[in-house]
Amino acid sequence: MAEMKNAKYIQTDYVNFFAPPPAEMLKLMDDQKKAGKYVESTPLFGLDSSVIKDSFIVSCTLLTRKNGEGTVNTELAHTHDFDEVWVFVGTDTNNPRDLGGELDFWLEDDHFLIDKSCMVFVPRGMKRGPCGVRRIDRPIMFFQAANASTYGRTWEGKAEQGTGKK
Repeated sequence: MAEMKNAKYIQTDYVNFFAPPPAEMLKLMDDQKKAGKYVESTPLFGLDSSVIKDSFIVSCTLLTRKNGEGTVNTELAHTHDFDEVWVFVGTDTNNPRDLGGELDFWLEDDHFLIDKSCMVFVPRGMKRGPCGVRRIDRPIMFFQAANASTYGRTWEGKAEQGTGKK
């Protein structure tokens, strides 16, 4: 059977277009992992214009397990020059509004403890983070989207751009 001309628009594998975190975040993640504190996850999909021409940013990850005591920090505070939406969805089919875990999420100086399925809109330029995982009782679906063609963020005044890795 001949390949369909629009097959390129259907993505079935994960493509990482994110730039590596800054050295401070890599060190924090490494220190946490050495202490037995880390989150197990499965990246499912990643999309920006380096993956499919003219697309916007979308990614989807299944958070499956938190290891160790205390909060696992997963993000440092940063900003974007685009709007972003984060969606957290619990996987209990009898109670999908129950997140099945607890997440720390900061918007500017406001700290939110997220324990219900939700959608978070982060306007361009708003500081987001730090973020962390307190607990995962059952898998949590995490989805993010942004109205930009490539991913970039600013950490402590230092801008970075996505890598476009395929």
